[in-house]
Amino acid sequence: RYSPSGVAYATGAIDAGHTGWQKVRYFAHQSNLRWDTQIAGLKNEWVFGLELTDHKVGSAAGSAQAGYAFTNLNAANCKSSATATANNAYCLTDVNGVAFDAPNLTGRVYGVRGGKVQDWQVKTVALSVMDTVDLTDRLSAFAGLRADHFSLSLDRYTAATGALSAAYAYKDTLVNGHLGLTYKLSPEWMAYASASTAQDINGGEPDSGTSSGYGGAVIYQGSIAAAKPETSRNVELGLKWNGMEGKLLGTLAAFRTRKSDVMEGANYDTVGTFNSGGNEVKGVELSLTGAVTDAFTVQAGASWMKSRVTASANAANLGLPMANFAKRSFS
Repeated sequence: RYSPSGVAYATGAIDAGHTGWQKVRYFAHQSNLRWDTQIAGLKNEWVFGLELTDHKVGSAAGSAQAGYAFTNLNAANCKSSATATANNAYCLTDVNGVAFDAPNLTGRVYGVRGGKVQDWQVKTVALSVMDTVDLTDRLSAFAGLRADHFSLSLDRYTAATGALSAAYAYKDTLVNGHLGLTYKLSPEWMAYASASTAQDINGGEPDSGTSSGYGGAVIYQGSIAAAKPETSRNVELGLKWNGMEGKLLGTLAAFRTRKSDVMEGANYDTVGTFNSGGNEVKGVELSLTGAVTDAFTVQAGASWMKSRVTASANAANLGLPMANFAKRSFS
């Protein structure tokens, strides 16, 4: 900003470029059925699940015709450039850093809502089954399978007119599972091993629209690309201690998580990314939860982890640690 005489100075300014609104509608239903039975002389604990969800977000982001329009009630009190012939901007402080008093501050009225720019909706039907079977008095096995069928739609609008400018849609079915073993070493100690998978869909971030590098839909040649889902594979080995007559639970675990088809921001707004990335995280975690005494409870955890990039559209990224990643944490 600049003073009336053209001297540049730093000041805070009211920013109306990041205003926006959302209308969120969410419906979810879950039903579970448990069935305990004997199969081949072995005790089985079955759990069957059904989930229905419908998540819809209508929104507008800050722009000239979207978000919330504002009105300046007072005259401008500073310049946007040294060459401006008159005050044409609004500052919170003067050239000396002193805040303008209330009569000289701009007043802005937020409340005139701009037009909608996007409707994002995902409908999902999920079926799951899990079984836990006692193989011996000490050894148990568990396994589960889940299938999620979803349909995603993304409609874009011209905020000024409300006209539909683009309509994208795709559907897919994601199948994931887990399995593992537990072994009772003693009444208080148990060892376990498990493996599992999980997936995230493309376009699953309603705020990002078609900015695929931020989690939005991948658009290619005018259509939604329906790129591969981001897939995680996790293996874990650990020990659990259930002490103090069952009041205190301690866990020591070693784990490794590998992700494939990870979204990379090659070009956020046009071609997008076809999930060319991959990474790996491995580490050790220690936790303690429960009641030490009737009057004292504790929740504590610590982890030590390493990460590396295993796949990337940019070969220079291979082997590097992940950005914004904590190697050690404690709570």
